[in-house]
Amino acid sequence: ACNTTAELLPRSHMLILYSLALAAREKRGFVADTRNGTCSDADVLSNTSWYYGYDVWDPYRHNLGCARGGQQAFVPMHWCLSSLGQPVPAYVDRTWMLGFNEPNNVHNCGAHTTAQSIAQAWARVMQDNPHSKLVSPATAGDGRAWFREFFSSCAKLYGPSGCNVTVMAVHSYICDAGRMHAYLEALYSEFKLPIWLTEFACGDHADKQPLHKQLAFMEEVLPILDGSHIVSRYAWMAARQSTPDARGLLVPHKAELTELGRLYNTI
Repeated sequence: ACNTTAELLPRSHMLILYSLALAAREKRGFVADTRNGTCSDADVLSNTSWYYGYDVWDPYRHNLGCARGGQQAFVPMHWCLSSLGQPVPAYVDRTWMLGFNEPNNVHNCGAHTTAQSIAQAWARVMQDNPHSKLVSPATAGDGRAWFREFFSSCAKLYGPSGCNVTVMAVHSYICDAGRMHAYLEALYSEFKLPIWLTEFACGDHADKQPLHKQLAFMEEVLPILDGSHIVSRYAWMAARQSTPDARGLLVPHKAELTELGRLYNTI
């Protein structure tokens, strides 16, 4: 007998839901802080597709001595000027290369740099990674003024193709899902590049937002990011925290999800 429309409808709904879940997983990643970590961390975060660890080598292999990294894609990164020229291990897939970490923040890569000096140093990034898709430096706070200066310097230095950036990396700790996405929309509107949100949470470590706020924020923001056509990838900050912090996805010293981690792994 032929299936009726009513009988087919639940299956079509299931296919739609499966497609949406798969699309969300392709975007979702995490910052792999391996302090107090284990070699099974990435396996536990099974609803993610990628991770990075602020360097060109996989942190699970390099920092913990694990036989392998996670099943997800590891994305290498040039943390700052000091990391330029570091050899990239042969096992690393260099399809993507992340740029510098917060060059507009004096506590990170921005200690002795300007947007112009970062653009000048980018020549080495392009030279060393000729076959990689390049991800821009990731800014702290409102990065619009810094990006204007960076991209303007790129055009002056290298011509119309500039710094050959494929996507923008952005950090945001705005603890309001709507306001966070509005900021991302403003960046996309001005610079016309897809966005990787490579650090985000409900406030940074200094804000010390409690677990219930992290849970509420995550529950609201993930569907927005998953459905956003301007956001290609995102990574929660972080899989682990080096000090007691409600933002951690994993229990210290155990390959076990926290309550927040269970939400990130299932929503």
